[in-house]
Amino acid sequence: MTSLRRRSDSTELVSDPFERICNAMKRVDRAAFVPANLTPYARSEAALPIGYGKTLSKPSTVAFMLSAVEISPGFQVLEVGSGSGYVLAVLAELGARAHGMENIPSLAQSARKRLDRLGYPGVLLKCGDGKSGWPDYAPFDAILVSAAMLGEVPRALLDQLKSGGTLIAPVAVKAGADGIMQRFEIWTALQEADGTRRYLGESAGECEFVLAD
Repeated sequence: MTSLRRRSDSTELVSDPFERICNAMKRVDRAAFVPANLTPYARSEAALPIGYGKTLSKPSTVAFMLSAVEISPGFQVLEVGSGSGYVLAVLAELGARAHGMENIPSLAQSARKRLDRLGYPGVLLKCGDGKSGWPDYAPFDAILVSAAMLGEVPRALLDQLKSGGTLIAPVAVKAGADGIMQRFEIWTALQEADGTRRYLGESAGECEFVLAD
């Protein structure tokens, strides 16, 4: 069972944990995760192309997503659409057990080499379709989706959340006759007294991401 409501004010996520996230992001050199010709722009508040039609999200977007799922040390976390591996490195700095999925082989291979070179060998990264999640390492305390899902969040991802776990994803939905808008959705897995699971979701404002393949 799933239900979706609208979050009234996404800025309420900014708190002490948010400061911890910002500090973790400062420890990860964003310039190491973009093409050499874009390193002068690595400190900017901009999404940067990393090849194959993919981008590295804005720093503020990364911070918002991490704060939405309230990462704590030791959390088992999955990122879908890991791209160059930047968010995985930040997760590692936050003390999470980071797992990433990237469906473009060249991006996955270069991200793996980059993470190893920068001192994150414990991050797990797999090349594959992230819409199916990573059952071998489920359940997860948190799941972050870094590419827009068309229509809805796949049930396979929700089912890989721990009870009380949280997922954040950009979702592309129809707006008007022929338009499409993207919004953040935040979902929490809940366990009922009778053992059944349900998912409570909320909309957390508009966003802009590359569409998932």
